[in-house]
Amino acid sequence: LPIRSLQWYISSENCRMDFIKILSLITVILLRLFLNSMRNLSAPVFPIQANSWGYGSIVTGIITATFEVTAFITLFIIPGYVSYKNENKMYVIGGIGCGISVGVFGLANYSPNPTGFAILSFSSALIFGIFASFVFACAYSISTGIYPQHRIEITSALEVLVGIGSTIGPVVGGLLYSQYGYSFTFIIPGAFCILITVLCALFLCHGKIDGISSSNDDFLDKTALFRFSRDTHALFVGIPVLITGIHMDFRNTAFSKYVFENYGYTGEEISFIFSPRPITFIIFSVFNTFIIKKGYSPHMLCYSLFIYTIQSVLLFIPEFMPAIGTKTYFLFALVIQGYAYSFVNAPFYNVLEWVSRKSSYVNKLIIASWFAIVSVIGNVVGCLLFGGLFVDCIGFHYTNLVCAILDVLGFFLLIGFMLKNSYFSEYINA
Repeated sequence: LPIRSLQWYISSENCRMDFIKILSLITVILLRLFLNSMRNLSAPVFPIQANSWGYGSIVTGIITATFEVTAFITLFIIPGYVSYKNENKMYVIGGIGCGISVGVFGLANYSPNPTGFAILSFSSALIFGIFASFVFACAYSISTGIYPQHRIEITSALEVLVGIGSTIGPVVGGLLYSQYGYSFTFIIPGAFCILITVLCALFLCHGKIDGISSSNDDFLDKTALFRFSRDTHALFVGIPVLITGIHMDFRNTAFSKYVFENYGYTGEEISFIFSPRPITFIIFSVFNTFIIKKGYSPHMLCYSLFIYTIQSVLLFIPEFMPAIGTKTYFLFALVIQGYAYSFVNAPFYNVLEWVSRKSSYVNKLIIASWFAIVSVIGNVVGCLLFGGLFVDCIGFHYTNLVCAILDVLGFFLLIGFMLKNSYFSEYINA
């Protein structure tokens, strides 16, 4: 009887649909991983390449931040024009646009003069920001909508892979750069992104996976995200995401150039230093899934800021202790960053979903867009202010001291707000 039941299920329409749903979920999450990886590919190579064209930290920071600024503006617009009927199409268009623009970013190196390199890099980063915002806004609601009964597991898996993309991007970028040169560092991932997007489109279309957004209306309320952005709960819960964005882009922008200029590290050596960060993130993100199910998401957000403070202090110390400023020391500091990052993304979504139950206009698309917006603000501040202006004015190590002060301030603001609003007790009971 069990064998006959299994044979019946395998030959049934339900089995076919489940298989397509699984493939759809895999490709949706893989595309999100590739997107985060591609936006961090340039970390170990672009500052060095821009320097060879005669550009310093400020110009490098502006071009890097172009993506973030464009995504920030677009993300405020998108939720009002995304419906459950066109969510999949927006996701696919975003993936193809990202793949093409990343390839063009690599082709900028064939420009005949420095001005052409800067203009083409700037333009492709701007276009990448527009299309990436489509993916940012829709990935969470599409993936959790495929299997709504497994929302926590899918959210955790999605954020683990997003984090892997963010942390592994510099490693992949350094390896591709050392093997194939600057241009193909971006052309090869761009081509893979387009391929994954085509597969994703086929599965979503073939499986007829529509209407999976959490909205009951055809189009979402165009003012919902603006109203949510003024909510004190959204603002304070977003503090760890903001600081994570600052840490990631400041280190990705300035760290590779710092060790290249001061220690003479090659692209492969820089990739080696970055490589344990994604492994640390993966291990602790899987473990953190069980902590989230126990109801400790607010505690995890506060804890992440405490760990970020330790990392900032570690990167501030080598200025005064040259003997410790070795490759192993920097590697350990970035491992600490991967550990802190694992306590941010999935807990953020879970806490805001709990808060949003009191607000009828807030749904998964709004929460995902708010996460992307706060993260992008952090990325812009990390690139331009910390990785550009602060590094040029006060140096890499003192900029880490400023980061440590910001981390401590964010920690006390967040823990004070959560204690005042009974987050720790009410969330666990809920």
